[in-house]
Parts: sequence; structure tokens; C-alpha cells
Amino acid sequence: MPDIHSFKSYAIFFLLTFLVFSNLYSMILPGWLYWVGLILIVVFTISKLRGFSNVSTAAFCLLVVGLLSNILNNNVNFRLVLFTAVIFSALIPSSYELYSFRIRLLFTLFVGFGITAIINYYAKMVNIDYAIYTWHYYKGMDPTKLKFQGFTNNSMWLSAACGVATIFFTYIAVRFWESRKVISFIALAFICCSIYVTVASASRSATGISLGASALLLYLGSQDSRKFLQIIIPVLIVAAIAYPMIDSVSGNMRNKQLAQEASGHTSRDALWNARFEEFESSPVIGVGFGATGLDGDVGRAETGSGWLTILSQTGLAGAICVLIIMSKTIIPLQELRNNRLLALYFCVFLYMCLHSIFEAYMFQGGWYLCLIFWMLVSVLAEYKVYGDFSLDMNEENLEEFDNSEVIESDESI
Repeated sequence: MPDIHSFKSYAIFFLLTFLVFSNLYSMILPGWLYWVGLILIVVFTISKLRGFSNVSTAAFCLLVVGLLSNILNNNVNFRLVLFTAVIFSALIPSSYELYSFRIRLLFTLFVGFGITAIINYYAKMVNIDYAIYTWHYYKGMDPTKLKFQGFTNNSMWLSAACGVATIFFTYIAVRFWESRKVISFIALAFICCSIYVTVASASRSATGISLGASALLLYLGSQDSRKFLQIIIPVLIVAAIAYPMIDSVSGNMRNKQLAQEASGHTSRDALWNARFEEFESSPVIGVGFGATGLDGDVGRAETGSGWLTILSQTGLAGAICVLIIMSKTIIPLQELRNNRLLALYFCVFLYMCLHSIFEAYMFQGGWYLCLIFWMLVSVLAEYKVYGDFSLDMNEENLEEFDNSEVIESDESI
């Protein structure tokens, strides 16, 4: 892959974003495009390896635990290969150029989330729900009785993506509030579109957690109470205006709540109970990456909870490795307030961590959110090493970090 600093534009990043997001639109785009994107990222990562990251030891141990668990449980499969590729490319190699590459790629991926919210809002407005026309067991059904998934291949995947879009548009609104209010008000309108689609896809967790993460970002982006009020008041006014429209598509979400109250069970109970049983059967090293459910063999199976999946598939050993890795992402509040871009990445990371209580993608290498999640972990952890977080890193900065300095400051395997 060409050197990122030879490009005057973000062409290579948007190409990779398209390839990665093809996974979300695999009903209308060739499935192999995602694999091409993942391979290109792995190849670039290897070419820019200059040392090992400050989470490389724990990440390497996690891969070893995953391998041992799969071997002992006779579950060596393609999912293990995918997970290894994701963890290796995101967490183990380190260099300043690679760190800069991940920050820029993640930003264009955030733009991809924003585009996803907008085009699927359009799909909802013109009554396009692609699955109704392509999945035989949906054909002829009333679209208003189904969870909306628009152009994507799953309502759950769509809601997760729009949750990130809501946070990203909040960043845009805060970023341009003082300099270009027109852009900020357009971003506020897009926030409403994103929430609308999230509610239409009937995800209570994605809706609630994304709103909480957006509120945190709004707080972090306001340097004092006066600026906070200047932003929050227009936000509340726009929210009040948009509420009737958003409430009009909340029927499926309310039905889920009523069904839960009537049955005394949630839609996650069966999946969670299965994960607890797996953990109890092998609490130390887990049951491995078994092919569970639809698309399980390629790492896209819904296991109900990312955190429970860690415990069930890699046991306490894997969970300890993950917690060690996560501990490196803790950033002081003042640093987040001083850098809005860093705050954006942290709030998206926090959203994905909390959302992973209810949805599983942390270990699902065939789901594009797995790659994005661990890339977020990487840049937040490496921020403590390089002390810089912006989109305008240049070759002059590279001279500050030669190979020996990176290796000396990080843990090595």
C-alpha cells in the first residue's frame, strides 16, 4: 500500500472505508470487498511495524489464550484466523506513522457512519427496506411491523452504526459552533435523522447509550457553563421539534418493551444463558470460537453480549488480558476537554464498550465493528506513548520517534 504521507487527500482512507463498510451493506455489495479491506490494512500494518505497542504483551497473550482454547475444544476455524488478523493489525505493531494512519482512517470511518445514517433515513422516508424485497421470509410482510434495516443487512447492525453517527454529528455541531453555525445546525438536523433511524430499527440500547455518549461529548466540548448553555439550548429546541417525528417510528421499540413486561424475559435471555453455561463448563480458558448460529463460521454470529462472549469463549484468562488492554485507554478528563477530537474517539469507544453489554462484536472478526472497536482501543492506548492526537500529523513529527525510542517506551513481546 502507498505511503499515507504521499497523498494530498484522503482518497486511500475513503477507499478503505468503502471496503470496510461493504460488510454493513453485504446484501447489496459483494461480501469479498470487506476481506480485501481487511487484508490491505493487515499488509499496511506489517509494512509500518517499527516496534510493539504498549498493549502488545496483553494482546499477544489474548491471541495465545484464544488459540489454546480453540485447540483444546477442537474449534480451530476461520473465526480464529479472522480474530487473529484483527487483533494483530490493531493492537500489536507500533509506529508513529501507523498511529497517525489509524487516527485518520477512524475519522473517515466515522464519516461513513454519518453517511449510513443519512442514506438510511432517506430509505425510511421513501419506504425502502431492502430485506423485504430480498429475504423470502420477509416478502409480502407489512414494513411497519418489522424492525427497519433500510439498505443494510440487519436492523441490529444499522442501529449500532447510527449510534456512532449520532456521536459523530454531535462532534461536528460542537466543533463548528463558534466559527460556522450553519454547519452546526445542519449537524443538529443530521443528529435527528440518525436518532430517527436508530429508533426505527428498534434498538433501545443503541438509542439510550448513544444519547448518553453524545451528552458527554457535548459537556467535554464546552469549556465553560456559558458555552455549554449556548449549545444545549438550541439542541433542546431542535429535539422538541423533532420529537413527534421520532416518536412516530417508536412502535416496534414500545412493542419490545411491552412483550418483555408481559413475558418477564428479555430478547437477550436465551443468548446470555447460553454464554453463562459455556463459561461454567470451562471457566479458565473458555470454549473457543465455536461456529454458533447463522454466519457463525465467519465470525458474525450474534452471541448476545460482547463481554459475556469474552468470558465464554476465552474464560477468565482471556477476560484478564482484555481488562489489561482496556486499562491503557483511561484518559484524564482534562485532556479530553482540551482535545475535542480525542474526546470524540473516547466517547465512541465508551459507547461501543457499553453497547457491547447488549450486542456482540468484540470477538466477531467477521463483523466490521470488531475491527473498528480494537482500532479505537489502539489509538487511545498509543496516545499515552506519542502524546499527539490530530488529523494533521506530518512527516516532521516522525523524526521525534525513531525505532529505538518506540521500542524502549513500549512493552515488547
